[in-house]
Amino acid sequence: QTGPALVRAVPPLSKAKLTDRILVWGSRNSEIPAVTLTITLPGGRRVESPQEAGLANLTALLVRQGTQRLSGEQLSEELQRLGSSISIGAGNYNTLITVSSLAENLPQTLTLVDELLNTPALRESDFVRIKNQLLQSLRQGEQEPGQQAEDAFYRQIYGASSPLSQPDGGHAATLERLTLKQVQAYYQRYYFPAGGVVVAVGDITQQRLLPQLAFLAQRKGEAQNLPSLKPSEPEAKPGIYLVDYPGAVQ
Repeated sequence: QTGPALVRAVPPLSKAKLTDRILVWGSRNSEIPAVTLTITLPGGRRVESPQEAGLANLTALLVRQGTQRLSGEQLSEELQRLGSSISIGAGNYNTLITVSSLAENLPQTLTLVDELLNTPALRESDFVRIKNQLLQSLRQGEQEPGQQAEDAFYRQIYGASSPLSQPDGGHAATLERLTLKQVQAYYQRYYFPAGGVVVAVGDITQQRLLPQLAFLAQRKGEAQNLPSLKPSEPEAKPGIYLVDYPGAVQ
């Protein structure tokens, strides 16, 4: 005989507007004195041209390398001292900033997010290093049959001219041509919270959270007209598609 079903109450969701263009969702859970927070900035990979494939990912990695005040190493040391983490990544539709912090250290952690968002270093030395690391990884991946099959699959699904048909990090050929000026231009155009969403889960109330997010409202910039991600070519027909790889040993 089985016992009664376990019923667990789901914490209620709160909803607020930081500004007319920034929505904040929250769910409080005080079991652990920590907070996880995600900030989405409209843009991501969908604004890349085929010649710029990999630009959104490269920009996200470079922004995370430090601020005008803190080097990458100093930033990492400060986050380690706080027991916090900050990651920045480029999705299909958005740039995502993900923050994890002890609740008591969230104000200091968000101060660092403020610095990364408003005064990233975007140093030439970091650009060269990150770009070379990505190129090495891409060149290795492009030799792998699995990666070639995945690339061919997305080209068939989305059409070769769609940003979504490109690998997240672009191709070695496109990445190699990207410049620091292109990264700086992408940052200046798309690293704005207008039209974005913040989601916070953990041991914090909406009343305490909103003042700590005030720096997002202070970053001025216009929301961009973003392109549609609808497939630009006729839908691929079901079937078996072969990828020719001249010189393959098998």
